Amino acid sequence: RYSQYNYVFEADQSTEKNYLKSDLLWAQSYMQTGSYNVHLSFDHVMACLRLSVAGVSESAVVTLEGMPDIDQREVVVGDYYAARSKVNARFGYKEKCSCPLEDNGKVLGVAVNSDAQGKAYVKPLSEIPFTGVYTAHRSGDSYYLIVPPSSLPARARVWIRDGEKRYSYLLERTVFEQGKLYPVNISAE
Repeated sequence: RYSQYNYVFEADQSTEKNYLKSDLLWAQSYMQTGSYNVHLSFDHVMACLRLSVAGVSESAVVTLEGMPDIDQREVVVGDYYAARSKVNARFGYKEKCSCPLEDNGKVLGVAVNSDAQGKAYVKPLSEIPFTGVYTAHRSGDSYYLIVPPSSLPARARVWIRDGEKRYSYLLERTVFEQGKLYPVNISAE
């Protein structure tokens, strides 16, 4: 039996709940035997930024501008075996998630409901406007952001708001790969 749950991305990850909701884990069974045990291999399909910011108070807010604008949108992960799905078959899962083997387990884009087509289809992240603003979650001395795997057309800007003080920093990186953690050190002093 195959099943798929919808995953909705949260741009405001300032709360732990929204941060954890944004971290999409994907699994597919492998090496099936005739037993009742199901072997799953879980992978992160999003990327993560760990921002170490020196010289700010605990109430500072960190945002990232210039990211794919996918807030509250369903992120679609490719499933080579989608055609075999029995669950959610009437809700477009087979059409949305079907992909070639090399895209199995990779983010294909976001789901778009089309009344004209009478079904949902996948819009690639490269066709989404890069106007999204993501708000980071603070844990300890670092800020964390879950970001979709993507190639940005320009460097994204980190904003740090600490009371009346404002700091801005351009990220060096414009490509984010799924499953990777990217450490960034920033000094606001």
